Amino acid sequence: LNPERQPTHAGASVAWFDGEFFSTATAAQATTPDAGAILGLIGEPARLAAADGTFNLVVYDAAAGEVILSNDRLGFRPLYWCETDRWFAYAGEVKALLAILDRTPDLDEVSLRQFFGFHHLLGDRTWWQGIRVLPPASVWRVTAGHAISRRRYWSFADIRRTQRPRSEIEAEFFRLWPLEVRRHSAPGTMPLLLSGGQDSRLLLAELARQRASVVAVTFGSATSDELSRARRAARLADVPHQVVALHAGNWWRGREEAVWQTDGLATVDHLQYATVKEELHVGYWFSPMNIAGDLLFGGSHLRPWIARDDWAGFLPDLLRKQTRPNPFFDPAEIVAVSLPDVGEDAQGPSSDCLHLRQRYRRQVIHIATSLASHCEVGFPGLGLDVLRLFLGALSDAQRMYRRFYRRFLRTRYPRYFAWSPMRPSSWPLTEWPGARLWQAGLRRLSKAVGRVPQGVAGAWYGPYPGWLRSTGTLERLLANDLVADDYLHGAGRQALHNWDGSAATTGAVLALVTFETYLRQVGGALGAVLALPQSTGATGSGERS
Repeated sequence: LNPERQPTHAGASVAWFDGEFFSTATAAQATTPDAGAILGLIGEPARLAAADGTFNLVVYDAAAGEVILSNDRLGFRPLYWCETDRWFAYAGEVKALLAILDRTPDLDEVSLRQFFGFHHLLGDRTWWQGIRVLPPASVWRVTAGHAISRRRYWSFADIRRTQRPRSEIEAEFFRLWPLEVRRHSAPGTMPLLLSGGQDSRLLLAELARQRASVVAVTFGSATSDELSRARRAARLADVPHQVVALHAGNWWRGREEAVWQTDGLATVDHLQYATVKEELHVGYWFSPMNIAGDLLFGGSHLRPWIARDDWAGFLPDLLRKQTRPNPFFDPAEIVAVSLPDVGEDAQGPSSDCLHLRQRYRRQVIHIATSLASHCEVGFPGLGLDVLRLFLGALSDAQRMYRRFYRRFLRTRYPRYFAWSPMRPSSWPLTEWPGARLWQAGLRRLSKAVGRVPQGVAGAWYGPYPGWLRSTGTLERLLANDLVADDYLHGAGRQALHNWDGSAATTGAVLALVTFETYLRQVGGALGAVLALPQSTGATGSGERS
């Protein structure tokens, strides 16, 4: 909960607030609404639809005998719920609901297929039947008789296509981006995850322009290009820079705990932020993160076949292209059982609306939850005015292949994004005839001299196949019966035996490690899966990079 005294009262009503709330899309500062303000928002859904932030609201109205639950438009703050014939309950974590149930619910078979097929769940599912996460933009009223009135106060269908000159759109984003960063910043020193990629560099560049106090934190394999890119950006911004070099001895650091904190809903390769949570526990303990820049500003998920107004008609193809290789379930089956979970969200002017509602929502929830004990996270760039600009005013064709994004970065922050052949960290901001050939040559050269291939380092921040082999992870798993095989019918052990170390099959193995870890945690054997060395691998603590 927020540091303000909770709960607050208004007559017979008691209210709780959790998160970051901006009363309007243009509000410069976050506020914590009290019970009276919360009742006003719930009574006028149009006011909720105009608000920004990531938050949960809960009201208990003793006079009416009802509980009211509500959240932000993107559902970026998790609130889970379940009910029996005797009660209705909600909580910020699944484990809290498991603790009050008479028995552990049955595993959701659709969730099982989605986890190995997409490496995250879709819709509002959790691992367990009967436990769900509150849908985005909800106002639910639950009466004493367990009747639930469900209302959605906003959807992506509310964003309409508008025709605006490109120069006007550029000027609008020039105005909006600094405001977004400023209102998602803290007054003191902020830790900032700096990967070296475009999105984190963009955020650092604007924070430096605003003279914010920042400590940059970077993690990854020592041979990854991410570290060199981040070092250069930190030097340009003249900010302190902490680097955590991940290796076989510390890559698991914090991840097993993060599996428990996120209720097993994110694969361990997507819990990499937990490896640096101690480094993020500095200053104001608030870190802004440009989580969806490449998706929203750069159109990185768009392709010509889906960049069209009738994109919802291609939903099966969209899901099919997102499925990951796995030895457990057929991709066609995964898509078939998943379509009902995404059908309601196949609306809005762009297929990116679905990505924000599904994959990115889950990613934000897991990042924030895995870091919650050490650092709060804010997400500039997802305010209502920004969504309207990029999903409504800009066409998919204008965003696709980072066309708009590259121009904005070069124009607004040339020191951080000017391109040169010998400095590939800024590619692909400027296209030139030999750019792709140059990059391909660099990748071949890096592979020849033993650097981490970008297909692995770029996606995972390190060579996970090698780490899994060198630490004996698979041998330890195979030394005992796999709990996961109770649900995979023996295919888990077979997959570990057949693992060939390729990037494609490693993703399935990491998902299996996550699933096995979580099942043992739920069964009471917390920490029983892996026992890897826990050295920090930190370098440069406190000094400038």
